[in-house]
Amino acid sequence: MARLAERHAGDTSVPADPTLLTEYFTFTDFAHFIEVYLSVVDLIRDAEDVATLTYDIGAGLAAQSVRYAEVTLSPYSSIVRGIPAEAYCEAVEDARRRAARDHGIDMRWCFDIPGPPWMSAADVTLDVALKQRPDGLISFGLGGPEAGVSRGQFASHFAAAHDRDLTAHLREHDIALEVCPTSNLCTRSVPSLLPSHGARRLKRSAPSASAGSSQALSSQDPYVPWAAP
Repeated sequence: MARLAERHAGDTSVPADPTLLTEYFTFTDFAHFIEVYLSVVDLIRDAEDVATLTYDIGAGLAAQSVRYAEVTLSPYSSIVRGIPAEAYCEAVEDARRRAARDHGIDMRWCFDIPGPPWMSAADVTLDVALKQRPDGLISFGLGGPEAGVSRGQFASHFAAAHDRDLTAHLREHDIALEVCPTSNLCTRSVPSLLPSHGARRLKRSAPSASAGSSQALSSQDPYVPWAAP
């Protein structure tokens, strides 16, 4: 990211100095996180930028002794800015292969569907997946700002997270839930990690301690040093 900020110096608010980046990635709330996120997305202006950022993510993870990572990508955000879908996928796949060769890390992709607008983003993202079929793609995700979105329409979905049958199903089929507590803390979504974080409540909702679902703990961006693995 620092290399991209340096490449586009004078035309971006993102600092190239790693020390200043740490300060830049200190969020006041989730809306501020989205603002910072979009400023970073704006650094990705061509396929070379995509490849540079993707490769550096792999190198950075390998330096933390990570050997396998499922990385969230948002092809929609780059495609609507003019990067062809084929060039985007070629760039991330080339970076994935080079990172594996140079650093021994295996990276796979989770294609994020950003919103709003979720539906049009979903159509574009699915179209890219079906037509380009990048070798590293294994899953889809959904994200975006929630301001102005009624929570009531999702009440039944959140309630289902505490259903004992669902918890048993997750455990029976070895389905892990990815959670990022430090991200929740960084974006001020929770006041503290203990004792009330939702991941702990979900674990306690299981019929017994042994029946709890598996959880994969993720970290915030490595430029937030206290949140790194």
